[in-house]
Amino acid sequence: MSTRLFVLAALAAAVVHAEPQPPPNATIHTLGTGKGACKSGNWTLGDSTLWRDPGFDGHYLPIDHNPEQYPWVILNNPPGFNYGPGGVTLTLNQKVRSRGGMQGAYGRYVRYARITAKMMASTQSGLVTTFITMSDRGDEIDWETVGKDVNNIQSNLWWNSRALEEGNPPLDPNVGRHGDVHPVANIGASHIYELDWKSTGLTWSIDGRVVRSITPTTENAKAVKLPNGTNYYPTEPSLIKIGLWDNSKDTPDSWAGKADWSRPDAAYSATFDWLAIQCYDDNNQPVGSFGDMKVPTALVTTTTGAATAKHAPTDIAAPPPGDKSTGNGGIDSGVVNVVGKGGIVPGLAALVAAGASLVL
Repeated sequence: MSTRLFVLAALAAAVVHAEPQPPPNATIHTLGTGKGACKSGNWTLGDSTLWRDPGFDGHYLPIDHNPEQYPWVILNNPPGFNYGPGGVTLTLNQKVRSRGGMQGAYGRYVRYARITAKMMASTQSGLVTTFITMSDRGDEIDWETVGKDVNNIQSNLWWNSRALEEGNPPLDPNVGRHGDVHPVANIGASHIYELDWKSTGLTWSIDGRVVRSITPTTENAKAVKLPNGTNYYPTEPSLIKIGLWDNSKDTPDSWAGKADWSRPDAAYSATFDWLAIQCYDDNNQPVGSFGDMKVPTALVTTTTGAATAKHAPTDIAAPPPGDKSTGNGGIDSGVVNVVGKGGIVPGLAALVAAGASLVL
């Protein structure tokens, strides 16, 4: 059996592997309206000043979060976050893993955007590296790698996955219907992954090459168990999350494999170099921002001490050093330029065409 068929068979036979969800009574805080609060930008994630450590673990933004001060938030396990010129590295060791996995999130909810990240996934069996979007009810768009399969990455789509964690039966139990597996040369090397999410369709790309495309019609047709009129296709404002977690199972058909924790000094990592967001409006056109961008005055004064924060949301960052990103094409060419006072945010095609380092 080919590797692709083997992995697809494992997906179809496995229990749902959506991201771990919070308990039913978790506090949910959506900053923005039903259209989200997207702000286009490009962040070098190894800059520790971008990140807020709220001092507690959770799966959602803190109630008092002000994205003008901190564009990014550590959702859980801050001891595992390490910052440097190569990006933010999430490291699981014996001490950190006792608190569970690690997740960080962009500090604003997004509905429809082109989201691009440069990452090096963990190659340790049992460990799962994730770059996803997640709505409050658990609608999820995924890039996921499992360390036991170092030459493939998985694309997944989940509907209302939070219901599964609350003990409710899945409304669409057809596991594997909305996922796929894609070859990639060594998940532990640097690759550029992209989610291009529009109201009319969604594409997953690797290093500038589209590997999967879907539409609301195609996914809704697969979801035969959903109530009439229910969209399986994601339409809700979502958090953009990066993460690393241990899904070890000591069984031959384990989805992720089993990590080796026999050594006291065992430690396994994944690195996220940078992440870029190009927001779309209701007409799927690229814009600098979209949704409710206002931050309540009380939040500004209580969390920053002043109305002017050190990471103002009006800034659009220039491309990170090392990724020589420019471009002057239009939407049809795959290049979208958003110009703000901070510089240009390129589309993924511009990154590749300009000679970005895809494998370091």
